[in-house]
Amino acid sequence: MKNKIHIYLVLSLVIGFSNIYAQTFEADGINYYITGANEVSVNQKNGCYTGDIVIPDSVEDSGTNYSVTGINVNAFYQCSGLTSVVLPSSVTEINSQAFLECTNLNSINFTSSIETIGYMAFRSCTSLLTIDLSATVLTEIGEYAFLRCENATSIILPNSLESIGNNVFHYCESLTQISIPNSVNSIGTRSFAYSGLTSIDIPSSVTLIDNYAFEVCRDLKTVSVPSSVTSIGDYAFYGNYTLETFNIDVDVPLTITSSVFQGRNLSLVTLNTPIGSGAAYSTASIWENFGNINGTLSNNKFETSKGLKAYPNPAINELKIVGLNRPESFKIYNVLGNLVMRGKIANNEPINLEEMIPGFYLIKFNDKDTIKFIKN
Repeated sequence: MKNKIHIYLVLSLVIGFSNIYAQTFEADGINYYITGANEVSVNQKNGCYTGDIVIPDSVEDSGTNYSVTGINVNAFYQCSGLTSVVLPSSVTEINSQAFLECTNLNSINFTSSIETIGYMAFRSCTSLLTIDLSATVLTEIGEYAFLRCENATSIILPNSLESIGNNVFHYCESLTQISIPNSVNSIGTRSFAYSGLTSIDIPSSVTLIDNYAFEVCRDLKTVSVPSSVTSIGDYAFYGNYTLETFNIDVDVPLTITSSVFQGRNLSLVTLNTPIGSGAAYSTASIWENFGNINGTLSNNKFETSKGLKAYPNPAINELKIVGLNRPESFKIYNVLGNLVMRGKIANNEPINLEEMIPGFYLIKFNDKDTIKFIKN
């Protein structure tokens, strides 16, 4: 009998807690889902939200005050009558499909507390003209998050962003320019495919340009790829029919497939490469197909994501690095990728180059920041 009583008590407690955290309530026309003892997220309701919605940072129900911390999955799904949303600073996450196909949503503020934007969160929000994520603390954006936001002319990314995921800005056809922050290390599959970009300057933090990343950007004329890039995926620039200039600041030609530039007659495109590397590109598979190959890219671009600079450059017997906040380890590689020196230096401390043969070199700090220099 005692065992049965204990079982009933446990079941009652489980059911009681389950009821607490599964409960929904409505206040001022907004439906909320209780996610914790004092937290709620905005939830779907019977009948779509319409007009201009202002979400409070806290809400009270049955004597309990709750902080509004999220926008639930499908919360505003297909609310075609929704025109604007004001988010409070308490919201940290916008979950999957939260605003999917809100076709008349023309304004939403992305606050500094936002850590997550989920899968297809704003897909087909065709009335959004500006997507300003600069205040957020996002490190990544969910796949397809802004797919088919076809009228967005301005997209501003945060400096915290580490990767641009698959299909995030796919079919953003009105987007002609974007500044990718130095925090980004990879550009995912079809991340900017079918966008309206006319030029793209990839920052020196990026190492990977994935498959189809800039597929069928029909107005793309100029591309600049930094020395940090180690891989360009298949069909990355497929269907870029108007491409005129491709700048690549990589001394040794990357191994790529013929699909990378498929659809463009490369004999009509100018390829600019680092000083002294023109001959290597003119005999490298695929790269040799460019009509005009110039090994003339300046080697005076020495700033990294930390603002480090090398001088003198070209160097003879010693090289100094300025901008270091503390002593850092470094490695020096030749153009073949062979390690020729390693060590640790402080700001403005000289590195002895006397034993190195003349040529092009890369000095890397903590396997991330890289500076190219010439040894005479």
